[in-house]
Amino acid sequence: NLAGMEDFDFDPVPFAPAEVDLDPIDIDGDGQAMAYDEKDDEEDEGDDMDDVPIFELNKVPWAPSRNAGIIKSLTVASDMVVIATKNLHVIRLHLNSARVKEEDIEIPRKTDRVHQIFVDDSATHALISLQSGENYHLEVSYREPKLLGKLKGLVISSVSWVKRRGEKKTDRCLFGTTTGALYETSLDPKDKTIRKILELDGGSNITGITVQQLPDERSGELMWSVLLATASRLYPFRGAGSLEEVLRSEER
Repeated sequence: NLAGMEDFDFDPVPFAPAEVDLDPIDIDGDGQAMAYDEKDDEEDEGDDMDDVPIFELNKVPWAPSRNAGIIKSLTVASDMVVIATKNLHVIRLHLNSARVKEEDIEIPRKTDRVHQIFVDDSATHALISLQSGENYHLEVSYREPKLLGKLKGLVISSVSWVKRRGEKKTDRCLFGTTTGALYETSLDPKDKTIRKILELDGGSNITGITVQQLPDERSGELMWSVLLATASRLYPFRGAGSLEEVLRSEER
């Protein structure tokens, strides 16, 4: 109400409205506009992130050919699926491109069967064990698998790749057999050595191995941690020194 204020002189005061982003404008219950708050968006983004799945299940546009036969063993590493089939084909599917790239490599044995296939974390090395006890190495650049004569007669049931702390790749592996023996070797074709580390009492099939080298929480000293699994027991090993010394430290 301006009545009675005619005797006052007013000087105009410049007015610049505050820059407030009102997009979107929230309307509360009484119809009043409320200024946009960036924190609301941050909270909303956090809620959206909670809804993002950790894994996605997508169909790979591939099926084994009649010539390759049915899938007998499969493993995945570093955007590559490696498949061993009944008819002794090893198929590498590269998933890191718009179109799936397929490599079909045949093992030169017609009367054998695949027992299992193993691949390292970088998908550089594949180890294929056959039911006859023959074993093949397929390096990522190979166009045909190489027979590992030093492993003849061993049916491999589990593999762990031996990486020292800080190593990204390795060709050394620790592997268990269906008869309960544990070996260490390298897949380097120039290395002809293989070391039998131990044999479990009763000859139980070694179904799983994991190997890690980590610093001790108190001393900081690098320690080997190894876990072997059979159908009925777990065998833990831990200690400093060489991997062989740690594994031989206790009779099993």
